Amino acid sequence: IRKILAGGLIVVDSPGVGGLASAHTLATLTALPTADAMLLVSDASQEYTEPELRFLRQAMRITPNVVGILAKTDLYPEWRRVEEADRAYLTGVAPDIPLFPVSSDLRLEAARLRDSELNEESGFPALIAHLRDGIMGEAQRLQGRSVSQDVRGVTENLRLSLQSELEALENPGGTPRMVAQLELARAEADDLRKRSARWQITLNDGISDLIADMEYDLRNRLRQIQREAETAIDEGDPGPAWTDFSTWLEVSTAAAISDTFVLTSERAQQLAAEVAEHFAAEEVRLPVMHVSNSADVLNPVDAMPEMDPGRINPVQKVLIGMRGSYGGVLMFGLVTGIFGMALINPLSLSAGVLLGRKAYREDKEARLKRRQGEAKVLVRRQLDDVTFQVGKQLKDRLRLVQRSIRDHFTEIADEHHRSLADSVAAAQKAAETYALEKDARIRDIKAELKKVDALHRAAEAVAAEVSAAGTMAPAGGVR
Repeated sequence: IRKILAGGLIVVDSPGVGGLASAHTLATLTALPTADAMLLVSDASQEYTEPELRFLRQAMRITPNVVGILAKTDLYPEWRRVEEADRAYLTGVAPDIPLFPVSSDLRLEAARLRDSELNEESGFPALIAHLRDGIMGEAQRLQGRSVSQDVRGVTENLRLSLQSELEALENPGGTPRMVAQLELARAEADDLRKRSARWQITLNDGISDLIADMEYDLRNRLRQIQREAETAIDEGDPGPAWTDFSTWLEVSTAAAISDTFVLTSERAQQLAAEVAEHFAAEEVRLPVMHVSNSADVLNPVDAMPEMDPGRINPVQKVLIGMRGSYGGVLMFGLVTGIFGMALINPLSLSAGVLLGRKAYREDKEARLKRRQGEAKVLVRRQLDDVTFQVGKQLKDRLRLVQRSIRDHFTEIADEHHRSLADSVAAAQKAAETYALEKDARIRDIKAELKKVDALHRAAEAVAAEVSAAGTMAPAGGVR
C-alpha cells in the first residue's frame, strides 16, 4: 500500500453511509466528481442494506468506477454467504463491479510471520493489484490521452503558422495563391463565429428547459415525500414519535435532493454534448462541471421544529374527567331529586362517570387531531423552505453551467479563428521580407518546425502507448 501511495494514489476517507444521514451522504457525493474511483467498504456482518444500495445507485451516476470491499472476514464465519449475496446486489446495480473480501488482522499477522500464503488469504494482494493496475493505470492512461490531445492541438496550430510562412519564403510566386487559400479559411472561421448564434441558441434553450425540468423534478420528489409524511401522520399520533419522524423526513429530503442534483449533472453533460455537435468538424473537449455538488444546499434550511408529544399527567386526566362528569352528576341529580333522592346518589354518580369517560375520549381525540394538524403544518413549512432554498441554489448552479459552456466553446471558436488569422499574417509578412532576411528566416522556421514536429511525434507516441495499454488492461479494471 505504501508503494502505491508513494506512486501518487490519494485515498479520501468519506463519512459512512450505513445510516444515510443527510450531511454524510451529501458530503460523500460531493467528493465523487473529482475521484477516479470509489471504494465501497462494508463489513462482513451483514449484506448490503437498502440505504447503502440507494447510495450506490446515486454514486454510480456520478462516477461509474466502483470497487466493493468486504472487510473483517476473519470475524464472521458466514462471510462467504454475505459475499455471495453482496455480489448479487452489485450485479443488479452494474455487472462489472468487483468485490474483494479482505481481513486486516490476517494481513498484519502475515506481515509479522512473513507468510505469503496467509497474505494471499487476507485478500489484500488482489485488492492492491486492482488498485495499481486497474485504477491507477487507467487514471494515468486518461491523463496521458488528455495531455497528448492538448499537445497535438497546440503543435498543429503552430505548424500551420510556421509552414505558411516557410512556403511563402521558399516559393514567393505561390504566395498570392496561398494567401487566398488562407483568406478563404479565415472567412470560414469568421463564418463559424457568426454561426455561433446557433450553438448559443441551443445552449440558451437547453438551459431554459433544464431549469424548468429540474425545478419540476425537485418539486415532484418533495411532494411525494409530503404525501407519504401526511399519510404517516394520519395513521397515528405524531407526538411521541416526532424525533424519529423528523429524522426520516430529513433523510428522505436529502435523498431526493441528491437524486435531483445527480440528474442535473447528467442533463448538463448531455447539453454540453449537444452544443459540441455544432463543432463536429473537429474533436473538442467538453467543459468540466461539478453540478452534483450538493454538500451545502441544506445549510440555509432550519432544523425541523419540535412539537408537543401529547402526553398529559394523571392530574390533568382527572381534571378533564371531572369537567365532563360535573354536568352529568348535576343533571341526573336534579332529575332524581324530584323523587326525593339526594343530589349525589348512585345514579347521578354513574351518569357522571360515563359522561366523564366520554369527555376524556373526546378531548383525547381533539388533542390528537390538533397534533396531526400541527405536524402537517410543520412538514409543509419545512418542505416549502427546502424547495425555496434548494431551488434557488439549483438555478444558480445551472446559470454557472451555462456560463461555463458558453465560455468554453467561445474560446474554442476564437482560438480557431486566431490561428488562421496568424497564418494569414505570417504568409503576408513573408511575401514582403527582403532577400537578405529570407535565408536566415527560412533556417529559423525550419529549426522551429523540427521542434514542433518532434513534440507532435512525442504526443502521438504517448497517444499510441495509452491506446495499447488500454487494450491490454484487465477486463475488470476501472478508472
